[in-house]
Amino acid sequence: MSITSLGQNFNYLGTYSSNGTPDYLESPGDNIPVSTLELINSALPETFQVPSYNPHYITSGYDSDIFVNTTTDVYMTFVDEGAGFRNVLGFYSYDLNNPPSSAPADEDITIIFPNNSKLGSGGGLVAGDKVKLGTFTAGTGIGFVVLSNGWNGTQVTNGYWRLHSNPNFNPESDISKRHHNVLIKDDANELVIMGFEDIHREHSWCDHDFNDALYYITATEYTDITTTNIVSSNTSTDVYSANLGGFESKGDLTGKMALKNINRLKFNNEASSKRMQQSFASRSRSSEELANYFPEHGMFEVEEAFISTSLDPVNYSNANDVFSIDYYLQEERVSAALLTVTEARIYDHSKHICDRLNGSVLQDVRPLMIKNHRMIFSIIERDNGYIEYTISFSVKKGETENELVSRWNIGDYPEGDYLNFQIWGKSMGQVAFLVNHVIEQLEVEKELTSDEDIERYIPTVFVSSAVYRDQKLKIDFVNKSGNNEITLNANVRKTEQTDFYNIQMPISLTGDFYESVEIETGFMFDGGFALINTDNNTSDNVYLADGTWGIDYSSDNSILNTYTVNEQTEDLSSDMYQLERSASISGTTEGAFNLFRYPLPGDLSLNTQEFEGIQFYIKNNTPLTVSIVTPDLSWEDRWTFELSENDEENLVSINFDEFTSRNGANDGTINEVKMIMFSIQGESGSPIDFSLDVKEIAFKPSATLSTDDFTIDSNEVFNYPNPFNSSTTFILPKESNQIKLEVYDVLGRTVFNEYLPTSADRKSVEYYSPTMVSGIYLYMLKDDQGNIFKGRFVLKN
Repeated sequence: MSITSLGQNFNYLGTYSSNGTPDYLESPGDNIPVSTLELINSALPETFQVPSYNPHYITSGYDSDIFVNTTTDVYMTFVDEGAGFRNVLGFYSYDLNNPPSSAPADEDITIIFPNNSKLGSGGGLVAGDKVKLGTFTAGTGIGFVVLSNGWNGTQVTNGYWRLHSNPNFNPESDISKRHHNVLIKDDANELVIMGFEDIHREHSWCDHDFNDALYYITATEYTDITTTNIVSSNTSTDVYSANLGGFESKGDLTGKMALKNINRLKFNNEASSKRMQQSFASRSRSSEELANYFPEHGMFEVEEAFISTSLDPVNYSNANDVFSIDYYLQEERVSAALLTVTEARIYDHSKHICDRLNGSVLQDVRPLMIKNHRMIFSIIERDNGYIEYTISFSVKKGETENELVSRWNIGDYPEGDYLNFQIWGKSMGQVAFLVNHVIEQLEVEKELTSDEDIERYIPTVFVSSAVYRDQKLKIDFVNKSGNNEITLNANVRKTEQTDFYNIQMPISLTGDFYESVEIETGFMFDGGFALINTDNNTSDNVYLADGTWGIDYSSDNSILNTYTVNEQTEDLSSDMYQLERSASISGTTEGAFNLFRYPLPGDLSLNTQEFEGIQFYIKNNTPLTVSIVTPDLSWEDRWTFELSENDEENLVSINFDEFTSRNGANDGTINEVKMIMFSIQGESGSPIDFSLDVKEIAFKPSATLSTDDFTIDSNEVFNYPNPFNSSTTFILPKESNQIKLEVYDVLGRTVFNEYLPTSADRKSVEYYSPTMVSGIYLYMLKDDQGNIFKGRFVLKN
């Protein structure tokens, strides 16, 4: 029997059965992806309160309604419900240019599911039941309403409460408790998950887990609805140890950071691995120790905690004391925390600043609230593809009370003595659990205050990632406020030893949410860049460096006479991957004296799979050892090549297979290079006077890349011309309507990722290069039959 309700003045999409199951379900319904179900269980776990474990869902300004940007059909699919009530779900639509200022009237609400209960629980819905909400034009907003316990067994009623996706329309007097739904995007399956909390959130029996009613929303095309301001579902499989955290490659510390990394390699410091760490639970602690701020487990109470403290923040920065801890589920590191103690000012280095300029991507930065304290969190995609959620805040010590301070830029913190917390993990739940515990401990010690208005410190235009190469700085922006211009104020220097000079200029933007800009800087080593948004007086301050030159020796057995890093003045070779700047040293040693060059900033390694060796110009008055340090070998096993003296400047070319280690020769496949080192070895009692000049270090490609010099394989893809200035043509072995082309630089960064149509012959594709730096690029091409081809080309600008 089908029923048309006469109760209230709601609109209905059609008739429904006696138990409230719609007669207008799509046929067939959806087969819900297993990955989506796993995502929901992970993102909205039963009994884990959203305000405690995922506070960003409801306190960080994410969308809770659906916004349509292209005319489209919108569908709602039922997933599950765990409510004791028999709820009703409805929707209403509105003009995004004129959003409602009050709750929708009955006649504005259309009922989707008259009885949201599943089969066997007082209703008839099963997972995958799908309803078409309608066709909506661009510029339409769609809001949702739950009538709590609104199904009375025969028809729709007003129920106990009317709970809206717009928190402003909800009944709670406490504004912080007015959110009743969350949206979580599943980009992989092109859908948006929606979870509802069906109980008045000021009642003590509300569980606040937001999974009383679960659905997902789809459209004709996923891109027809705006998802840039919806919570991402991404999680990580592992995170970095706190033993490795806590440093930004800051200008006045670049040399020290390089030496720190060398010492870690030399002395085989593996405190970042679980097997080398001490169990936190088994260690006795005094009441004054920094360790007391942290729990012995993570959010699921089965995680194990291990101490990962490194003294590097004390030895190389402004920290007076330090403690760090890693949390594991078996062998998987799920969260980590670093605590430093400083005097007069906060700790110099913040995680969100350093990581995004060392191969990582800053995806988002927002405020959130935990235990009534506002702080800043960020989401970072690491260089290995892992996602990390991070919260950073400092606690300014006072006589009668302490103040929790959270700012984006280090310069915005007031002076004072601080405890500085950096906490990160694979999920917000793991991170928030640690933050909750830390705050509880702080509140036991002394009253804890905080600033509620932290949004003024958070940039609405920020640098997602940036890279410098060959006189050009490429910056990827997230432009939340749609600005058309920002101001750059930068202090840069040509080498590790020269003074900084200032650059000020406006940067034009399109207003798009994501965009990339290239800035001509000339040759440079490093710089501090302030990107200023004059519209709201916020800024994003970042530091960027090239790989550094440095020296390593003991003053007990060596004397340094001169050490000079020379500016890069000549254009770089586009046929090879050439490192900028040259260096010269002279001195006396009875031990080891090392001149080194990191190809990339920080502790990154250069991908060298497409290269066959290195070359450089050198003048050296004594024999020396050329070493290649790779991340997969110990310091003692590094690759070495013995080089005789060169009284005149000579070009030296060494293939990878000419390097040997104490274990013998290699097969020439050195896939990553962390450092190149030139070592003079003296003997005790027999000092050596040395002088050394090195310039134009370059990695040689494994074969010539010009199509003029090799035979074309008819079963492979090739491009012509190669090298090219602005455009090239890819020739396919088989016909295809389109291709997907991904282009990467040698750092592994994606510089192009788009679908391109083939020409009339269906076997050729014109590729026009975006504004990229000259050099070698790798590509992966996929045709419409799923065939994948890989290759490389040279761009000459």
